Amino acid sequence: MKQTRKRRILIMDDSEMNREILTGILEDEYDIVEAEDGKKAIAIMEEGLYSFSIVLLDITMPELDGFGVLQVMQQRNWLKELPVIIISAETSNEYIGHAYEMGVSDYFSRPFDARIVNTRVRNTIALFERDYIDQVTGGDNRKEFIRRVSRSLKEMPAKTDYVLLFFNIKNFKAVNELLGVGGGDKLLCWFYQRIIYSRFAPIDTSRIESDHFACLIEARNLDYDYLTEFCNFNYGKERCIFTVPVVFIISRKMMCRSPV
Repeated sequence: MKQTRKRRILIMDDSEMNREILTGILEDEYDIVEAEDGKKAIAIMEEGLYSFSIVLLDITMPELDGFGVLQVMQQRNWLKELPVIIISAETSNEYIGHAYEMGVSDYFSRPFDARIVNTRVRNTIALFERDYIDQVTGGDNRKEFIRRVSRSLKEMPAKTDYVLLFFNIKNFKAVNELLGVGGGDKLLCWFYQRIIYSRFAPIDTSRIESDHFACLIEARNLDYDYLTEFCNFNYGKERCIFTVPVVFIISRKMMCRSPV
């Protein structure tokens, strides 16, 4: 079953003291990555954008300041993938308004108030992640699945191979008409949970669209006999046949596509 991981925060501030204060406030709940200037922050995001849940961005930094970082993030469409809270002692409406116009999600000032920092970080992440939740299953949607898989593959141990499994419900339209929309949604939720609690021990799972599901597993957990058994079962009084159209095997050395 998928293990719960701490969300990760990127703190960009040229002041070591400010980074230490923010880390001390947030480290119990989040994994923290620090960058002392804008150029290093851009390099970190290039390497692992999808691994972060939020960025805390100081505006006044050497070489590449916070507005420069925001401009790069705009140009690369990163602000659609990652919320930003600016941190600064500057409180003028013009200054803060310009940051909002560039796409930041929120703002807090120095000196830091631990309660405000925690609340705004938590609320901003929660609001942003609403766009990544599947409204039927309550789990990850396609967009969040891509983010999570990208992170998992970035962190892949050198000798570990992964498999992407894709499932779809055969003749789901007819089944949905028989069960009704509410009954069809219950079936989708039931199958989502079936994947999560399966012997595949998925790292990440998602209903990627309609009646199509995907999960990322370690290759050692792929058992074709169990896969056949998993795809044929009874749901209530109706027998629903699930198909697995393709298995993608992912390794450091190769990626191959294997039809089942």
